[in-house]
Order: sequence, then structure tokens, then C-alpha cells
Amino acid sequence: MLPDNFLKLLLIVILINTITFAQTLTNSPYSRYGIGDIIDNNSAQSQAMGGLDEALQYSAWINYTNPASYSSFELTTFQTGAKISQTEQSSNTLKQKIRNGNMTSLALAFPLKRGWGMSFGLLPYSSVGYAMSTVSTTAQNEEISYVYNGSGGLNRIYLGSGIQPFSGKPDSSWLKGFSIGFNVAYLFGSMNYERRAIFTTATSNYYYNLREINIYNLSDFYFDYGLQYKTHLSKKWLLQSGFTLSPSTKINGKHSGLAQTYYLSNGIEYPKDTVNNFDNQKGSVTLPSRLGIGIQLNFSDKIAFGIDYKTQNWKNFKAFDTNDNLKNSQSISIGAQFIPNPANGRGFWQHVQYRAGVNYASTYLSINSTQLLQQSVSIGAGFPIIKSLSTLNIALQYGNRGTLENNLIKEKFYAITLGLSFSDKWFIKRKFD
Repeated sequence: MLPDNFLKLLLIVILINTITFAQTLTNSPYSRYGIGDIIDNNSAQSQAMGGLDEALQYSAWINYTNPASYSSFELTTFQTGAKISQTEQSSNTLKQKIRNGNMTSLALAFPLKRGWGMSFGLLPYSSVGYAMSTVSTTAQNEEISYVYNGSGGLNRIYLGSGIQPFSGKPDSSWLKGFSIGFNVAYLFGSMNYERRAIFTTATSNYYYNLREINIYNLSDFYFDYGLQYKTHLSKKWLLQSGFTLSPSTKINGKHSGLAQTYYLSNGIEYPKDTVNNFDNQKGSVTLPSRLGIGIQLNFSDKIAFGIDYKTQNWKNFKAFDTNDNLKNSQSISIGAQFIPNPANGRGFWQHVQYRAGVNYASTYLSINSTQLLQQSVSIGAGFPIIKSLSTLNIALQYGNRGTLENNLIKEKFYAITLGLSFSDKWFIKRKFD
């Protein structure tokens, strides 16, 4: 099994990656729409199973997507991880490769009593990151470049609780398997957008370049809710199901903007006229409602397989009274996990958790009358750590988004997600004889 020194070193590496990659979560032209690329907050365990998380309920695995799962905690669990990816972006004329990384989770969970648990943590929510340009010619045969840049994103701090309200019922009661939970989250961050029109071959000062900057700062609370149910179909077969709901929510914020003309001289920008300038105008962003449903079958704690369906009503998205003409998104995840001998196995490999999954999604992006699709496949494993109830989790993912049709961009991505879950008896009052 994995030695303690290796574990400590890997934890330090992941924490360094978390800080290093905090500002480079994405680099995609598609992140200019909506509130940017929605960050996949799945743990490495869930990621390796194609994104399954609706029905998952484990005593040492923080499933913050469905807060009803917090009711299963028996030990205090700390969970963190990082994701590193490479994306190959292709158009009909260009191709480039980009590397990115981001924190996937930083969370703590613990039992309050049997059948009642709590969790809190910090998670990325969305990311904006792009730099692109196009070139055209004016009627006077002057070349003009349009340059677009975006950066920033949103994060969330959450606090949630889950409980089995009928845990006191006898084992024969069908009500005993219900769990309910909620998360209250504080969403915060800023998104920065800049666009320029630059006359690159102008021979006269008649042409002035234009720069426009828009900055959105958001901060507010929102809630999401979860429900799970599990029941034994037989002595060896266990059925688990889950449902989550995030109601439509207005996130308050402020909008600042600047538009001005300028000219270049020896590489230095000299402002000419201010066209528009305003600071901290109040407004809001409407986050659309989201729901998910999933089902999972477990056989003797050795084999687990399931399917999830999620949808979000992005047609109702608005940002400071502006609609981005987004489409409703949908996704389907199918995944499985296999443990050779979890109960009586001797040796390291008998307890390794092998995982695989697939995911298919129609995203909220519709550009040039084409709704973008995304597909991915993933594999992974969970390696038990010596003399503990902790696990090192690894997920490998390959997928693609977009198309080359209608002058769009196709993205192929490869990603590795590393996660650590530490479980132990914390907050227990020690007794001495």
C-alpha cells in the first residue's frame, strides 16, 4: 500500500497546484458566453465514473452535488484534489494546444450523530479565459483588427447538512432508506471582458482605435437540495436513487464599464475621447434552475453501476438584463465501479477500486444556429492508503466539444484528476482511565 511519506508529498503537490492553477482554469473562446465555462466539480471518484453523483452515498466520500449523501458519514473526511488538462483547439484554418489546471475541491465533512452529517468547503463554479482576434478591411481599404480578451470566474463556499429522518425506524420499514439534505452556498467572483478595434494599417490620424472594458462583480447566496433513497432488493443487491434541485436564483452584483478611443505612438496608448464610463451599477445575474436524477445498483459492495440525467434551464439566463440566447443543457452519465474483494481480500490489489464511465451532453451554447455537443470517456482507480481509511483517487478523461461546421471551433481535451480523501475519528473526546 502507499507509504505515509508519499501521501504527504502528494498532498503538498496538490495544494501547490491548487494555488498555481487558481487563475488559469480555462482557455476557451466558448467561455465568453454566459458566466463562462461551468467547472466540473466532480471528485476524482465521480469523474472516473463518467460524472455519476446523484445517487452516490458513501461513508468516506464527500458527494457535494447531492447533500442528502452527508447523512452517511461515519468518520470525519477531508477531501481535496486538482485537475490538469490539455485541450487541442481546431478551426478550419488554425490549430493550437493549451494546458490548464484547476482545483476540483477543498472540503470537510463529519457526522453530527448517526444518520446526520454536515459538510463545508470551497469549490470553483465557473471560469472565463480567452484571447482571440479577427481581421477585416474597411471601405477605405484600411485593415482593422478586432481583439477579444476575457478573464476571471466565480467560486463558491458552501455549508450543507444531510439527515436520515427515519433512521430510528426498524430495518424492515421502507422509510428507513430516505435521506434529505441541503447546501447553502455563497457565490462570489468577477468576470472581465475587453474588446478592441485596432486600425493596424491606417495612414491617417482620422482613424482612432476603440477599447471597451466591462467588469462584473458578483456575490450572493443560493440554495440547492437533495433527496436519496436506498433499499435492499435482496441480501446482496442494493438499489440507490437520488434527486437534486437547484431553484432559479438571482445573484446580485455590480457592473463597471469604460469605452474610449485612443491612438498608438511608438507602442504607447494615448487616450483620445471617453465614449462611456460608469462604476458599480447595481444589477443581477439569473442562474437558471437545475435538476438531476440518478439510479445505482450495488452487488455485495463489489460491483456498482448506475446512470444519471441532468438538465438546466439556461434559456432563462440573464446577466444585467442581457440575454445571451443560450439553450437548455442536458447530460447523461453512465459509470461503474469494481472492487475485487472489499470484505475479506488480503493484499493491496484486492481493495483497489477500479472505475470507468462515459458522458454525453448537449451544452447551453448555440452558435451560428448550432448547439454544441460534448462527449467524454473516463477510467480511474482508488488506491487505499496504508494503515488508514484514506484513499488516493485518480481519473483519466478524454473528450471533445464543438464542431468544425459553420465556422466553429472543435476542442479535444485530455485530463487527469488527482484526489485525496482522508478519513479518521476527529472531534472525539478522548477518555483516560
